[in-house]
Parts: sequence; structure tokens; C-alpha cells
Amino acid sequence: MASLGLSSTNPGLDLTPLRPVCGADLRVTVNGLKMPNPFVIGSGPPGTNYTVMKRAFDEGWGGVIAPKRGADLVPVVLLSADANGSAKGQIIGWQNIELISDRPLETMLKEFRQLKEEYPNRILIASIMEEYNKAAWEELVYRVEETGIDAIEINFSCPMVCQNVEWVLLLVKIVISWRRFADGSML
Repeated sequence: MASLGLSSTNPGLDLTPLRPVCGADLRVTVNGLKMPNPFVIGSGPPGTNYTVMKRAFDEGWGGVIAPKRGADLVPVVLLSADANGSAKGQIIGWQNIELISDRPLETMLKEFRQLKEEYPNRILIASIMEEYNKAAWEELVYRVEETGIDAIEINFSCPMVCQNVEWVLLLVKIVISWRRFADGSML
């Protein structure tokens, strides 16, 4: 963002409208989400915890998608998030390319609340996944929604979910039934 004349260390700079030196207004509205700019960090290392998401917002990013997370019922075991290399030092592959968070759900929920309190004009999207269980999905959506996040990304990448059209429709209905709008109203 430094190329746009922005700096998180300049206390006199108002990042809310995010007007670069050229004077362009970068504000956008996407699916009802009002963003100071269209730049959103996708689910991955830049969204793994409070510190890096805060840094993204401080540097002017319009939004962050936090990595996929479900309830703590089924432990996530990540062997490594490192690159695999050859004997010559070349990267030949990546581990944990799915980018599922192994951090406790309670920790992430606390960080979501804190980020939304500190950055109410920035977009925070929670990517969620859960086992093939309607009650577990309902509870997860409710708990994530209560943090004040702006949107939910549903992970349908598990074969048991995405291969069952009725289950996909049920999950979408669950999320929609708990979704709050900017004015506090619900469907």
C-alpha cells in the first residue's frame, strides 16, 4: 500500500475512505458489503490470526477471509505448512494447501470479535466447515455469526458434502437462517 501513499504509521492519515494520492475513490459494495476498497486477502497465511489480520487492516486492505475452521469436535492435525524441496533447493510442492486452521475455535471467535470492534469498517469473512451433521452446522454458524463478522464462506470441498445436493441446499438454508444484515435484521 506504500505505493498508494498510505502508511499505517502516519496517525494523521484517514484510511476509512482509502483515497490514494491520485484521488480515486476505491470504495465498492459487493453483495451488500460496503468496502473501503476491493482488495481482500483470501483464506491463507495472511488471515491466520489476529496479529496478521490486524496488520492487513492497518496496511489498508479492505477485507480478510479467515481460514476454514469448524468446531473443535474433530481435531485438525497439520503435519506441516512448509514447502517440499528438492536436493537442489527448488520448491516442488506445498503441504497444507487446504489451509484449514488448527487453532482452537474459541480463540478464533475471540479474535473475530476483537477485530470487528477495532475495525468496524473493514470486512471480515469467516470460512467455515463442519462434519456431516445439521446440529453441528447450526451451532457453528450461530457462534461465528455472534462475533459480528460480515459474511460467511461455506466450505463445500469435502466429498461427503458437495456430492449431495440436498445437503448443500440444507447448509445454505442454515447459514441464511442465521444471517444478520448490517441494520441488525435477520431473514
